[in-house]
Amino acid sequence: MRIGLDARTLEAAQLKGIGQYLQALVDGMLRANGGHEYLLFVDPRQAAVPRAPEHPQVRRVPVEAASDELWEQWAAPRAARRLGVEVFHAPANSMALCPSSPTVLTLHDLAVYDLSKTWGRREHLYWAWIQRAACRRARRIIAPSQYTKEQIVGRLGVPGDRIAVILNGISAAFGPRDPQ
Repeated sequence: MRIGLDARTLEAAQLKGIGQYLQALVDGMLRANGGHEYLLFVDPRQAAVPRAPEHPQVRRVPVEAASDELWEQWAAPRAARRLGVEVFHAPANSMALCPSSPTVLTLHDLAVYDLSKTWGRREHLYWAWIQRAACRRARRIIAPSQYTKEQIVGRLGVPGDRIAVILNGISAAFGPRDPQ
């Protein structure tokens, strides 16, 4: 199967939470060795730090667009269709509203609603609208906790059977250490 992933957070100058989630997800999928091909869609406009694993099943796909919104809503779905992506994973709380293939959305939280006073009005309205619309269009939604799933069901009206709770893993860096 050819699986596309929105990998913009993976190549950000500073690897933060969603980028770390995506890095661990790709590594885990490769370890599972399902024989799939992974296309990591990236935005060449950002100050990229290449973090895609060197692996025959992984291909980095730069996608050009004038803005983040155009990248997500138009350019990436168009590139995914052209490359024959069979399933697309949007790991960062939003997705294309007219996806070119079935899309799995990871919705980490509903901070756009809880922290709306800390966002600009335009930004808040856009993200609140895009998350609600994305939840309606996603084939499946991943929530990292039961609490987040309950919030998605209660606040956004998404049927619970479309949401899978998949807890975030813990990096091997947090394992047992040598006593020295």
